[in-house]
Amino acid sequence: MNSHKISFVIAAASAVVLSASTARAADDVKFFDGKSVTYIVATGAGGGFDFYGRLISQYMKKNLPGSTFVVRNMPGAGHIIGTNYIYNSKPDGLTIGTFNTAMFFNQILNKKGVKYDLAKMNFLGKASSSPQIVMVNGKLPYKSIAELRASGKVLKMATGGPGSGRWVFAKMTEAALGLKFKMIPGYDGPDAHLAMLRGEVDVMMGSIESNIDFHRQGKGRLLTVYSTERDPDAKDVPTAYELIKDEDGKQLARLTTLSGEMWRVTGAPPGIPAGRLAALRAAYKKALLDPQLQAAAKKAGREVMPAFGEDVDKAFREALGVSPKVKKLIIEANAPTAKVEFLNHTGKVTKSEGDGRKLFLMHEGKEVSAKVSGSRTKVSIAGKPGNRKAITPGMTCTFVYLRAGAEAKEVNCK
Repeated sequence: MNSHKISFVIAAASAVVLSASTARAADDVKFFDGKSVTYIVATGAGGGFDFYGRLISQYMKKNLPGSTFVVRNMPGAGHIIGTNYIYNSKPDGLTIGTFNTAMFFNQILNKKGVKYDLAKMNFLGKASSSPQIVMVNGKLPYKSIAELRASGKVLKMATGGPGSGRWVFAKMTEAALGLKFKMIPGYDGPDAHLAMLRGEVDVMMGSIESNIDFHRQGKGRLLTVYSTERDPDAKDVPTAYELIKDEDGKQLARLTTLSGEMWRVTGAPPGIPAGRLAALRAAYKKALLDPQLQAAAKKAGREVMPAFGEDVDKAFREALGVSPKVKKLIIEANAPTAKVEFLNHTGKVTKSEGDGRKLFLMHEGKEVSAKVSGSRTKVSIAGKPGNRKAITPGMTCTFVYLRAGAEAKEVNCK
């Protein structure tokens, strides 16, 4: 056979393979025609995760002709319930969803209730980034991590409750940067800003986008950013990698960095047929790169900084592949070191907002409030398990919480 005939045979064979591959890909996309895809959001309605979940579902549907997407909110146990559900769903490509990236910390810490393995989960991608920062009160003299470390001061750290994302990040920062904090739990971002202005706390962590204005106003001072490169909004602020010299500390910093870089992920259970997974990933990628989706996100004040498929898979596998020594450091850093004191405030309920999501009562002549979670707050009425919606003005209740205005651990009503 001459060379021209050989070339023709090879080209013909390649065309057949390509044609078969294209046909299979078309069949995988066609699978979704007439099917309903459930998109799980591991929080309640409203908020960032819900926003991205609904937006992504809307545009993925466009790229899987004939499909229907149904968003299902599944809050509880700090995203664990929703993450468990996604991971353990039937691997047919019809259940996907979003959850907090810091779920890998729960897995490393062997937290009770975890029934997932993010190293085995299939990721379609991530929609945004949210680098964590360390910010000190602007009234304090410290202008760098080195100055703070040299001072030997134990600063009051505004954080969530024990085991929350903020708590874990603060403990990781202690270990990675050689600092020591007094943990002051019960704060979210806006509350922490007010507490800093009142002098109740000295330092806090959070996303750079939520804190950059506070920094620019001189009310807080950024000391470091957990990112692989300096942030365009804070070019004078060093990354944690620039400050850490030892390998264990860098690995700890990498975990906190990954939790911010891989933000607003969309995951799917393991075991989905390869072609079907490829179809989902292609639909996701087209959705995130769609100018209309990006415009809708921008209008809502949300960023789109996507990464896709196997790149996100790799990031999670890296996060979970820490050395035994670093894993031990993480577990030790997050072990309970002190008893957290809860307040008990009792009085008559004066008002309820958002179907009981925020309650007010009069305690010793002063009105105090508590946030009431549908999953984390234990509600009892007349000694029996109750629902926050059933709490009405005039009832006598006790808030059990870390401080007035914080989320209640318990609400006990008569």
